[in-house]
Formats: sequence, structure tokens, C-alpha cells
Amino acid sequence: MCEFKSGNKHLFCTILYNTQQEAYYLYIILCDDGSFYTGLTDDILRRFEEDVNGVYETCYTFKRRPLILNIMKQFHFTGGYRKGITN
Repeated sequence: MCEFKSGNKHLFCTILYNTQQEAYYLYIILCDDGSFYTGLTDDILRRFEEDVNGVYETCYTFKRRPLILNIMKQFHFTGGYRKGITN
């Protein structure tokens, strides 16, 4: 897991190894304070709903609601390594 902070932007990324999932979603949320939260999930609907509803108090988005799903991109993973992420 890694975290970068720059000005009013917050970037969060997770690297997955040896996963059985076939696809993941990279998503960027625009928070109410103008900052951005970036995450990676295998279930975009569940994860965004958790962010919107403030399920996790320690999550970056908890105190920065309401949220807008700004960007979402699906990536396919094969054989336990990342494949298809180019830009």
C-alpha cells in the first residue's frame, strides 16, 4: 500500500499480488473539499457505496462527503500479476 499527498490532492494506491480476481477497478473520487481520493477495488459499486455512506471512519473520504465518482477504469488481471495498466 502506498500513499501520496500533494497540495489538496490525496492519492492512494494498492498493489495486488497472487489474486484470484479477474478484474479490478481503479477509481478517482472528487471529495467535497476539492481533494481527490484514488482507490482500487474488485467491486466498484460496493466500494463507492461504502465511501458515500461513510462506512469506515478512518477512510480518507469519511469527513469529505458528499463525493462524486470522477473517473473509473477497469483492468484485467491474469496469473497473479498486473496486466493492462499502461497509463
